[in-house]
Amino acid sequence: MKIHIIGASGSGKSTLAGNLSKLLQIPHYDLDDIFWDNTQKTYGVTMPLAKRSRIFHSILLQDAWIIEGIYTSWIQESLQQADHIILLDISLASCRWHVMKRFFRRKLGLEKSKRESLKSLVKLLYWMSGDHLSKQEYFAMIEERFPLKTEHLRTAQQIEEMIIGFENGS
Repeated sequence: MKIHIIGASGSGKSTLAGNLSKLLQIPHYDLDDIFWDNTQKTYGVTMPLAKRSRIFHSILLQDAWIIEGIYTSWIQESLQQADHIILLDISLASCRWHVMKRFFRRKLGLEKSKRESLKSLVKLLYWMSGDHLSKQEYFAMIEERFPLKTEHLRTAQQIEEMIIGFENGS
């Protein structure tokens, strides 16, 4: 099974991918870990394109995967291969709250850190406003292009019901 989860920062992509990964016994991959070069000492350095492409295509060659992320310029192949595309359309206010909570949990050592700074948090929160609007157009395009394998989820209840559906094999 191949699943691609798309949503704004703080929408719950990583949480959902982790839960489905455990439930379905399928590896999951965060596209942020492929886009950003986390081996660098400085936060925010991108992975060289050739290396990123090599890693991404090695994931796509696997029999089963869960990919989470929305890098629109280079995920078309994973969307085509996916058996399920899950769109997490959570409110901007909720996403911002989750991003801030995650930032402070990381600073307190309660979550794996990606070395964000307060400056990068502020930039992300600002960027999310414009990105949230463009995501709506992108979601509509995905639903039009892949109508039979796309689930557009807007609430925690819908997400929970979808997980139960996977538990029941539907």
